[in-house]
Amino acid sequence: PTSGNASVAAPRSAHLQFEDFIEALSSPSGPPRCEGTARITSGAGNHLGSAGTCRHYARINEELAELVARLKLDSEGTRRDLQASQSWMYYAGQLHHARKQANKRQVAATRTASTPSFVAHAS
Repeated sequence: PTSGNASVAAPRSAHLQFEDFIEALSSPSGPPRCEGTARITSGAGNHLGSAGTCRHYARINEELAELVARLKLDSEGTRRDLQASQSWMYYAGQLHHARKQANKRQVAATRTASTPSFVAHAS
């Protein structure tokens, strides 16, 4: 039996999701950079680069770079390891988050660039 709502898409298979993940890692531009939300890095809080969140995202970027290198050296072995451990799901979630953050930054930059600046002129 089918529901009356034909516009609901069936969930994608895990195989297709895995292939999308591998494609993102293998893209010429590389995987998107994982970053946290915008942080104040000047003034009294200029030491925030050593905060746990910053170190977390730095480590994820290092791990993704290692995966990219492993895929280049031993594609089949790396794919097999990622699927057997299912660790690709964690990294796929991180890449999804990175894409969302990048899109938000791009939208914010577009809004800022398109907002006219008003300058008061002395009469």
